[in-house]
Amino acid sequence: MNPPIGALVTAAGGNAANTAFTGAAPSATYVAPPVVASAQTIAVIAASTANDSASATISLTPDAIAIVPAKTDLKANEEQQFIAIVAGAPGPDGNPPEKVTWILSPPLGSLDQTGLYHAPPEIADSTTVGVIASSPARAKQAIATVNLASPPWQGPGVDLLGAFLLVVFSLVFLMVGLWPPALPSPDTAKADRMAAEKTLEGALNTQKEHVKAGDTAAANADDDEEVKEASKDLGLKEDIERKVNDTDVDTRLAGHINRELDLLLLVLLAGSLGSFLHLAQSYSEFVGNRTLKSSWAWWYSLGPFIGAGLALVFYAAIRGGVMAVSTGSNAKASELNPFGLVSVAAMVGMFSKPATIKLGEVFDTLFKSEKAKESKDPVVDSSQASQPAGKAGAGGNAASK
Repeated sequence: MNPPIGALVTAAGGNAANTAFTGAAPSATYVAPPVVASAQTIAVIAASTANDSASATISLTPDAIAIVPAKTDLKANEEQQFIAIVAGAPGPDGNPPEKVTWILSPPLGSLDQTGLYHAPPEIADSTTVGVIASSPARAKQAIATVNLASPPWQGPGVDLLGAFLLVVFSLVFLMVGLWPPALPSPDTAKADRMAAEKTLEGALNTQKEHVKAGDTAAANADDDEEVKEASKDLGLKEDIERKVNDTDVDTRLAGHINRELDLLLLVLLAGSLGSFLHLAQSYSEFVGNRTLKSSWAWWYSLGPFIGAGLALVFYAAIRGGVMAVSTGSNAKASELNPFGLVSVAAMVGMFSKPATIKLGEVFDTLFKSEKAKESKDPVVDSSQASQPAGKAGAGGNAASK
């Protein structure tokens, strides 16, 4: 009895030849073998419990040429033997009935004419190599794919990069030390001070009226206490208003520092912190999957500085009025909410690519020139000049990011 060719899978997931069904006949799917060396005809037979049967015939067409295995994954210095199967039965030694030429593209590693591939000793980056088996007599060829996996970055450099990211995280403690004290807005501080003045004025008037009326000493003592409380409250409100309108602010880390400089430092630190959140997530994921590459070391190292720089540019654009943001443009430093500034700066650092695209849109809007539309290269013919933007002319390349 000949062995089965291919696979027959029923709707229930079993082999149709070994599974009994009752009721409605189930459907079955035939899966041809991966390589067909010669033309063959097979029969698919369906039998019922009543000893009734029916058959279907399937003709298998041979492949001109095929490679086994068709795909494999290798690391540095590993080997893989490929076998070329040409239409027609192979010889007694298992080799194809006609000569096959083996070609390697691109030439990474080595491939001899027996189909034995040897991976290169070092693989800098993961890449794909094609192993080609060509049959000159039949003018046919087959390609097998070899995925060369580079080893993950290991050693003290990985730990050093992780320590650097932890140092970046310490910026959050600097932010806490530079955080300005919670103060009301200038308008609120002014209103509170005026209300305290009215309260003190009312207490003084009440005291004068009691003195004129010849009230007792006990009443005068109560008036004195009320005047003292009102005076104390007025002093506190005046001190708060002075701090609100002061160009300097008291912080735990820098002491008495200019308010504008304090907000600027907060923006820089928040941009670096937002970038750290993105980098730390990427670093932990790639280290955990053992896919971290040393070529990305500078990207991780420069990420916090890129986030800080982008946050500074956004802050300057908002404060300068280039980007219209509510209560941000042309506002006093005392009127700005540090929570809002830090949140925006952190998101800019976390999503640096979208932030860069947004700045590009602002630049295009500000420096848009109508003459650019009118300028034409007289060398370029009308057919090329009328091409839509983003498509290259004859012999050109369209770059897109």
